[in-house]
Amino acid sequence: MTNIKPAVFLCYNVSGLYIHKKGLNQVNHMKRTISWAAVLSWAAVLLWMALIFWFSSQPADQSNQMSTGITEIIARAIERIIPGTEVIIGELNHIVRKNAHFISYLVLGILNAAALRNSGAEIKKAFLISFVICAVYAVSDEIHQLFVPGRGCQFTDVLIDSAGALVGSGIVCAAGAIRRKRQASE
Repeated sequence: MTNIKPAVFLCYNVSGLYIHKKGLNQVNHMKRTISWAAVLSWAAVLLWMALIFWFSSQPADQSNQMSTGITEIIARAIERIIPGTEVIIGELNHIVRKNAHFISYLVLGILNAAALRNSGAEIKKAFLISFVICAVYAVSDEIHQLFVPGRGCQFTDVLIDSAGALVGSGIVCAAGAIRRKRQASE
């Protein structure tokens, strides 16, 4: 008698998506149900990654023009809040661009960790996997920029991106741990 491996199928019913295995003459529903929250969470991750990819695809002159426009708005706000302050646009633009890296990957870390938690991953596992996904994406993003006119690959950007991802993943997982402690004490 041959040993036939079960096939795994992704199915849909009224309560959401679920996974089931089909063996020889039986269908065994696995305990794990994929919720709509998980599906939507992963969709948000993919959309955010696409947005990061789009920003990274901008040639250097377009990217700099966009960030300089944002920098000038920030400079005007600083000058209104603190009259007499002289803002050096070039230096502020560098800070704005690096903060954009950090914040973009902070959001990606939040979205990844939330998607993993919504998919049933334990807190520590969600934190680690989310961070690794984001760090690998940061490396691939910088490599991608090698092929964009005027852009390049910068290791410091990978570090800044990874730091943002670490904080974002940590926020979600810390919130999950706090929620778990509160529920345990009730």
